[in-house]
Amino acid sequence: MLDTTVGSSNVHNNVLSNNGLAGVRHERDELSGAEFRAVGNVSQNNAWESVRGGISIHEACNSYVANNIFGGNAL
Repeated sequence: MLDTTVGSSNVHNNVLSNNGLAGVRHERDELSGAEFRAVGNVSQNNAWESVRGGISIHEACNSYVANNIFGGNAL
């Protein structure tokens, strides 16, 4: 992970369930300094009002997504 706090997000060990939009969404207007990490989450039955799925990332040039469980999310 880069040494900055500008635009960074960390989502670890959560249950993300039954959200109309994405379970988690990270979006950044600038391309520099946008860091996102999603590790060890359970994301189920999300995005029934949109097409964003369990984890949605937009313009995050330094992302790490690992060891998550997904099920029943819209694509």
